[in-house]
Amino acid sequence: MKRTSPVPLPVLLALAAVPAQALSLVSPESRPTDPAVLAARVESDATAIEHVALDCHHAYSSFQRMRAWWIDRTDDDVCLAIRCVVDRYASSTNREENIIRANAVAFLAELSSTNAYALAESLARTEPPDRGPGPDGSTVPSALYAAAIALPPLAFREPANLPSFAAFLDGPDSRRFGLRDVAYRQTDALLRRDPPVRTRLRVLRFLADRAAVETDLPALVDATLCRELPGWRDGPQRAANAESLLQTLPTNAPARAFFEGVLSQTPDAARRAIPDLDPYDPCAPLFRDLTE
Repeated sequence: MKRTSPVPLPVLLALAAVPAQALSLVSPESRPTDPAVLAARVESDATAIEHVALDCHHAYSSFQRMRAWWIDRTDDDVCLAIRCVVDRYASSTNREENIIRANAVAFLAELSSTNAYALAESLARTEPPDRGPGPDGSTVPSALYAAAIALPPLAFREPANLPSFAAFLDGPDSRRFGLRDVAYRQTDALLRRDPPVRTRLRVLRFLADRAAVETDLPALVDATLCRELPGWRDGPQRAANAESLLQTLPTNAPARAFFEGVLSQTPDAARRAIPDLDPYDPCAPLFRDLTE
């Protein structure tokens, strides 16, 4: 029989079987405190997440609906269940189990939690790009890129994660297997989805700060700022970054051509305004008119 529901049948059955846990409104005071009960709930939630993650065509949207139904679960509760799935299949070479694992990691992007961010970053730092051939010789996917894709929404939704995200981008692990590129492109994609004004300002401020230090992929950061931030393309801040970073780059650095191009396109008025920039916050003028 052809199944028309986008939510896998096992999940629907599981949710129907445990309405008190999964669907009903539960006050914080009535949350279980017994360790055994909590552990059982995490296992039950992990099983439900597994079923959703196996739905290849609707996994993400099905998880969003399930998360909306779990009104008595905090984001940290859901993160615990996802971690359970991640750990359960940590040594598996079964392709299907690793698809479940990667999709479960992708679900972290829907949460707002320092624990969820920490899990995604840990995987981004340690996962291989694939987990070798499975028993049938097929490539077994890892959770590496799912983790990298989850980092920007987790970082910008919860400001406490931003220092860790910046440190990740500054470190060598972001250069593994193109993760730095993934992180910046997902940050750009976040802006294209028209996020709330508060999030939008947070992202643009972060990228403006990154533009002052980014020498691996400066064109990616700059392209987003030119498109999204009025005053960036022809402003003195962009030119000041180019002048400063050119002084630190070796003569054979690929980024030199980019920054030299920025300076060649900078209006004379912007070059003359560079000395007047606030040394403590040169980008402040760009955000004065971008109110919430």
